[in-house]
Amino acid sequence: MMMKLIDIFKKRLIQYIKKVHVAITFDDGKYYIKTKIIGSSDVTTEDKVYDQVGQKMPPIMIKYLNNIQKKYSYVYTSTLLSTINAGSIHGCDDEAYQKMHIETDSIHKVCIDKQWSAYSSIYAIDEVKHFFADVGGIDFVFPQEVIIRYLLQNEVIEGQNIYIVTTASYAIVTVFSREGLLYSSHFIYKEDEEDMGLDDGMGGLDEMNDLIEDTEKEGEEIEEVLQLEDIDDNDIFDGGLEDLDELDDIESHDFDDLEAGHDDMEEDLELDEGVGDEALFTKKDQLLCEFLHNSVEDFYKNSFYKSEFIKQAKIYDACKAGVKTGEMLNQYIHDELMLECELEKIDLGDVLTEISIMESKAV
Repeated sequence: MMMKLIDIFKKRLIQYIKKVHVAITFDDGKYYIKTKIIGSSDVTTEDKVYDQVGQKMPPIMIKYLNNIQKKYSYVYTSTLLSTINAGSIHGCDDEAYQKMHIETDSIHKVCIDKQWSAYSSIYAIDEVKHFFADVGGIDFVFPQEVIIRYLLQNEVIEGQNIYIVTTASYAIVTVFSREGLLYSSHFIYKEDEEDMGLDDGMGGLDEMNDLIEDTEKEGEEIEEVLQLEDIDDNDIFDGGLEDLDELDDIESHDFDDLEAGHDDMEEDLELDEGVGDEALFTKKDQLLCEFLHNSVEDFYKNSFYKSEFIKQAKIYDACKAGVKTGEMLNQYIHDELMLECELEKIDLGDVLTEISIMESKAV
């Protein structure tokens, strides 16, 4: 009897000590859950996939997440902020936002690496909090750009390069240099809609202002969710909002070299034989290529951005098996934009849990 009680005690103690990181991402009508359980001497990982049901989590998914909360004492839940009402800019202070014509009264922003900042409407963050209310809340809401920041942490960046994350549902195009993020634009795929083009890098401000016009919530409420502050330089984020030197405007570069290689996007673009079995780009593929083209053109021509000539790109392809978006985009960048391009497959759940682990040690 005594031995049985000791075994039960040990089991509960182990569960108490273990830390669990749950990363939840949404793509192409499905919720993907990556659960990483970290013990003193072992790490186990579990993957779950649930179909989207309306605008709420399916009951079976709620049950799974609540069971984790009950079983373990230290559970950190994280997700990505996938909305047009969010973005990132170079600079951290209000002057940088004014330069981009972004009103700061109704957004929450956080400085990263003392070089650039991510922001979101309070409305969007509040929606995320409400969505996770039935499963113990949400601990970390990460901006999309942080995925790229994490993947680049051990790389030495030469010049200005394009870095892209693409899934079946959305894409993010960024430009990074040694100065951090210089440009960011988001693209969310919408089925059965013709106009799925460029978000101007300012988070869809007109739409965002309409959505948050009536909200009176204070930014302090959101800091409990977007926990990205007071972190050492060795961590992924710098939580301070230190002033940066004002960026000098420069003249836009000539974009003729890229225009020369760009065909009319209304025509079907042929795939290389090594890309896949499909003979033509899908409409979604064509719109993504057009979005990328417009993003690069915007970076070159818009005086908001401190642009130099881009020589290479890298795609972090988070699409699930069978989706050829990353390969298609790689082909387009090589053939049409005439840039060197590298393609790397990633698992968003793996990346999110790793960032969550880093953040949990800092809070």
